[in-house]
Amino acid sequence: MDFILNVLINIIACVCFLVGGNAIKKEKQLMGKVIGSLSIAGLAIVGTGLILSGVEELHTYMYIILVIEIVILFANVFMNYLSKFGKSEVFIGIGVLILTIFNLFTYITYVVLTFVFLLKNCRYKRRELGNDYD
Repeated sequence: MDFILNVLINIIACVCFLVGGNAIKKEKQLMGKVIGSLSIAGLAIVGTGLILSGVEELHTYMYIILVIEIVILFANVFMNYLSKFGKSEVFIGIGVLILTIFNLFTYITYVVLTFVFLLKNCRYKRRELGNDYD
């Protein structure tokens, strides 16, 4: 279950970073460039998160981040839906920018917490084996 949850969080975060920039029509504006840059940084962090997602046990933060990522995904899809009708591009751009920043912050939190619990488990296993050099 932990592997499926980790992969699901990573896939949803990746889709959020890809879908977020799709609502912006004019990429030549500053806001479009900022959203594109944050999305590329987010995709790079998703790659790092895939490598670090080897936690052997489930933690509560994983479920919380999964729910947050799903909400961000639905909000991004809604922003794409609004952009199809030609509503105010400035408000849609600001909304997508806020969602992208929030998604980036949420995913960085996930990667850091995963890394902390991974180190904690390694240290605990080292103590079990009697190889604790601290």
